[in-house]
Amino acid sequence: MERGGRIENLEVEFGRGPLLVGGLTNIEGVVQPSDGRAKVTAIFPLGDKKSVLDACAADTASNGKNRIYLVDGDLELISAIPSPKIPRLYTHEVYHLENYFICESALVAVLHEENPRYSEEEISIRLNFADWILEIQPLLYLFRVFGLSRILEPALPTIKLGIGSFATANRIDEVKIRSFCATRVGHLEGKFPQASVDAAKTQVDQVVAGKNRKQDLISAREYLLPSLRWWVASKGLQLPAGKESLLFRLSKKCSLDAHQNLVIAICETAKIRA
Repeated sequence: MERGGRIENLEVEFGRGPLLVGGLTNIEGVVQPSDGRAKVTAIFPLGDKKSVLDACAADTASNGKNRIYLVDGDLELISAIPSPKIPRLYTHEVYHLENYFICESALVAVLHEENPRYSEEEISIRLNFADWILEIQPLLYLFRVFGLSRILEPALPTIKLGIGSFATANRIDEVKIRSFCATRVGHLEGKFPQASVDAAKTQVDQVVAGKNRKQDLISAREYLLPSLRWWVASKGLQLPAGKESLLFRLSKKCSLDAHQNLVIAICETAKIRA
């Protein structure tokens, strides 16, 4: 509804747990289209992605209330497989929502709270976030091959293999990753025409080339966050023990720049349904 020039009462529905609450609390303060303000008033977890898609389609068909439905990019993101064209459905431009929260400034701030004997500058130097980004580069190669699998043979195991399959002594193991990827690509090339494999590779490579923050194509929940914990521990620093606590605190401190397309989508939905 629009009252006194303000767009209000936009409900947001999303696919998993309470982790978005922190991010949307921040977003609420900056959602300001030129003709008013979209206010997030409620968040409803709906379950898995299919549940969200079904609810969005049903809500659209029944001309439901002011809602926007949010789903993760998942492997479809790096595979360039589009989400269904349903009004008020927004697909995050990252693998998981949690990818938004892996932000250097937010991480340094949280680490300072947990390790107050060090200044933020000292923590930033110890952390060496840029070197961690280099550390995880083999994971991008792995996810490119996961993307190929998603396009050509979706039944093959990918994400659920877990980071433990590709690590040694709490470090990303590039040799294991290269070995797995060579075997997987060999399997796909033996099963599908080379032209189909090459087309799939091009499809994935175009997505990777067009992504500035390439780590956003990698699952934060299953791969980046465990690697980040290993990295932080190796630097003699401590993170909050609980995953949800860590993500919530990061979400309160991370830059909102990565959220801007989501902010725009919320505003547009509010204007459509006002």
